[in-house]
Amino acid sequence: MRNELIALSGKWREWNQGVDKNYDEYRREAIELMRRRHLGAVERSGLLQKDAPIFFKQFMEQLDRKPRGA
Repeated sequence: MRNELIALSGKWREWNQGVDKNYDEYRREAIELMRRRHLGAVERSGLLQKDAPIFFKQFMEQLDRKPRGA
């Protein structure tokens, strides 16, 4: 699932991997991947579903489990 999100991150916002080691590390950090996956779920759910199907399925299952009003 992590590899799906790293690859998808480059589609959401241009990322030339290998050019800047520090920037590559930043883009692979869990908090950055989490931020981008949430933005993707809201802004580009079709892309998320197509290119990160494992994450999308698990994300939607978790939304269904969330109590209303929480």
